[in-house]
Amino acid sequence: MASTVVNAVLLGALATLFGSIMQTMVKYATSQMPVFEVVFFRTVFGVLLFAPMIARGGWKILHTNRMGLMTLRGLLHSGSMMLNFLSISLAPLATIAALRFSAPLWATLLAVIALHEVLRARRISALIAGFAGTLVVLRPGLVAIDTGTTAALASAAIWGVVMVIIKVLSRTESGISITFYGMLFIVPISGIAASFSWVSPDPLILGWILVMSVIGNIANLFMVASFKRADVATLMPIQFTTLIWVSLFGYVWFDEGLDVWTWIGGGIIFTSTFY
Repeated sequence: MASTVVNAVLLGALATLFGSIMQTMVKYATSQMPVFEVVFFRTVFGVLLFAPMIARGGWKILHTNRMGLMTLRGLLHSGSMMLNFLSISLAPLATIAALRFSAPLWATLLAVIALHEVLRARRISALIAGFAGTLVVLRPGLVAIDTGTTAALASAAIWGVVMVIIKVLSRTESGISITFYGMLFIVPISGIAASFSWVSPDPLILGWILVMSVIGNIANLFMVASFKRADVATLMPIQFTTLIWVSLFGYVWFDEGLDVWTWIGGGIIFTSTFY
C-alpha cells in the first residue's frame, strides 16, 4: 500500500512538471499563432499521437462503457483548455498557476448551487479563505482585472468539475481512453473557434506544438495514473510545485517578475483547498 502511494506521488510530481513545461511552451506558441489555432493543433497532434498505441493494442484499448460521461468531460475540458490557453497568452504564468489552485474551491461551490450539497463550518471557512487568497492574487482596485485573469478564473472553475469527472472515470476506464477522448472532443470545438482567426501555420511553430503535444499527453497520462493509485487529497500538495516551476520558467524565458503577492495568495488558496 505504501509503495502504491509513493508511486502515485511520483507520478503526480512528474505530471506537474510536464504540465508546467507544456504551459511554458503554450505561452511561446500563442505569441506566434492565434490562441484557438494553437489549441486546435495541440489537440489534433494529441489525438494522432495515440496512433502507435492503437496500432499495437487495437481499438479495444479505447473501449469505454461511460461514453456519456466521457462526452461531458470532453465538452467541459474544451472550454477549460481554450480559456486556459487564452489566459496564458495574456497573463504571467505564475498568476495563472495561482488562480488555477482555486479549481477545487469552485467545484465545491458549484456542487452547493447545482447539487444542493450541504456546507458545514469547516468547508465554509476553507472556501472563504480560498477566495480571500484569490483576491490577494487579483488585488481588485489596485491592479486591473483583465481578460487574462478573468479567463484563468473561468478555466479553473470548469477544471474543478473536470477533475471530479476524471476521478470518477479513473475507477473503471483506462488512462489511455480517458486521455484520448478528452483530446478528441476538443478538436472540432477548437477548430470551429480557430476558423474565425485562422492564419497559415508556420512549419517551425507546428513542430513546436507537436513537441508540446507529446509533453502534454505524457502529463495527462501521468495525472490519470496517479489518480488511479491515490486519493485526490493525497495528491493535492504536489500541485503547489506548479507555482515553483512556472515562476522559474516565466522568469527565465519571458522575463516575468516574481510577484510576492502571487505567492502569498497562491499559498492561501492552496492551503485552504488542501484543508
